[in-house]
Amino acid sequence: PSQFIGGNQPAPTSSGKLRTPSQFIGGNQPAPTSSGKLRTPSQFIGGNQPAPSSSGKLRTPSQFIGGNQPAPTSSGKLRTPSQFIGGNQPAPTSSGKLRTPSQFIGGNQPAPTSSGKLRTPSQFNVVLTSVINKPRTGITGTNSSNAAIAPTTVVNAMRNSGMPLAVSASQSIGMPTRRVDSDQYPSQPLHRRSKSLDYLYNPPPFKGLTNVGFTCFFNSALQGLSRIDQFSNLLEKLFKAGISVIVKCKQKSTKVIIPSGTDHGEVSKRFSETITDIRTAPKGHQMHYFNPEALLAAIRRRYKNSFPEYRQGDAHELMRCVLDAVRMEEIDKIKSGIKKMYAGVESSGDGEEKLLYKSALRAAHKVRTYIDEVVGGEMHSVVICKHCKHEAELIEPFLDISLPVPEETILYYPYYAASRASSRNHTLEQCFNEFTSLDELDGDNKFICTNCSTEDEIQLRKASKQLKLQTLPAVLILHLKRFSIGVTVTKNSTFIKYPLELNVSHYCKQLPTDKKRSTNYSLFALVEHIGSLNFGHYTTFIKTSDAQWYKADDNSVTQVQESVALDKEAYLLFYRRI
Repeated sequence: PSQFIGGNQPAPTSSGKLRTPSQFIGGNQPAPTSSGKLRTPSQFIGGNQPAPSSSGKLRTPSQFIGGNQPAPTSSGKLRTPSQFIGGNQPAPTSSGKLRTPSQFIGGNQPAPTSSGKLRTPSQFNVVLTSVINKPRTGITGTNSSNAAIAPTTVVNAMRNSGMPLAVSASQSIGMPTRRVDSDQYPSQPLHRRSKSLDYLYNPPPFKGLTNVGFTCFFNSALQGLSRIDQFSNLLEKLFKAGISVIVKCKQKSTKVIIPSGTDHGEVSKRFSETITDIRTAPKGHQMHYFNPEALLAAIRRRYKNSFPEYRQGDAHELMRCVLDAVRMEEIDKIKSGIKKMYAGVESSGDGEEKLLYKSALRAAHKVRTYIDEVVGGEMHSVVICKHCKHEAELIEPFLDISLPVPEETILYYPYYAASRASSRNHTLEQCFNEFTSLDELDGDNKFICTNCSTEDEIQLRKASKQLKLQTLPAVLILHLKRFSIGVTVTKNSTFIKYPLELNVSHYCKQLPTDKKRSTNYSLFALVEHIGSLNFGHYTTFIKTSDAQWYKADDNSVTQVQESVALDKEAYLLFYRRI
């Protein structure tokens, strides 16, 4: 046993001699060559190894661990680490010269011709997919020499000849680009490469917005509002000095003239400037995005503690805050006119004048502002008491409509895709049907019936409530209620199919008699929320006047197909009356 368990073992050669433990456990091993000599541990554990060639020489550790490697050519010379790790690489041509890192990583590329000249990055971002090794016949502008063809010449020639152009990863139509490995050249939207020649051919029709720290909710809502045509040159359309406004109150209607020196509010000015900047298409090498921080700062000053820095927010809430702020600043101008009309009444006027003054101030909040004219509508609400059958009617104004989203169990990965596929039978019309259906008021939601109640006793009755559209706005903004607040805030990710054209006649109390107030609407923008409540992201899809769809993802603006825009987890929908 001492010979085969921790002891000597039979020699693997014909000598018949035994090897000691030092010879096979951490010791010498038979030489792999015919010399018969043994290798020391330094020769096979972190030491020298037999040479890979017939020279018989050994390589040192510096030659096979982080050191030189056998040359890939027949010269037999070794490459240093600088030549194969972040350094020079063998030239791709027969010249045998090496390329420096600037030549193969973000730098020059081998010329697509036999001239051997290098192309700069600006030259291969717009070069054709096929490598041009010789002039093509029938293409205007080609030459018969072997010199490299200028990219702009090739592109123009391709356009003139009707040859197809490659499409980049950003799906920009008609944009020539070079298809390369995505790992070596990460795909980027063409409109981000403002210095690239392809940006000159197809600039985006509007600008993107800089994300200044978890502000995608702000950018997406603002992009949707910017596509409302009535908001262009907004300050010219808001109440100006000298314009008279009729304020209706119970006592009498008062004609209020907006006094001179009344300036537009801060939010209105910043909002108008931002809308103008977004709608101005960049030209040439102009920046294709800008920082909307001035408007965001004005919103934060008006609604303190509502949108803290570097915190995620809700796009619907932000949109409502912007619209409400512009609307209230318009009302403040009217109230300034009322105060100027009744100057001194509050301190020295008689009782009737004071009553008229206070009534006019209250009535100013009911004035139909420009924001109301564009996105404002009216909802007819009727509550029917089940005890006495008394009907209580109420007209309520709205700037947007919040529609319920059907609850559906969303399975987690890997069943998520299947659950999405099975939930595609829900439509926007079903959400409207649920919104306008009878709602039973019972339990804690019982209705106070004025017909059943007396001065001494209030009667809570079971009732039914129904909502219908009373007055339709020029621009209809729909909010899909995906977030619900209970013990925790949860998100409903049920897919809702939304149409390009929407008819709301079925949800109206009565059809409008004015032919100009059609019940047909066309989709022109939507805001999508992807991800969960804590780790989500907002983007906007916009339809321009030429019927092209674009995706606005913060400062990136890329063209997309219509089918892509209609297959999103919509959160806000913008419809224009047609």
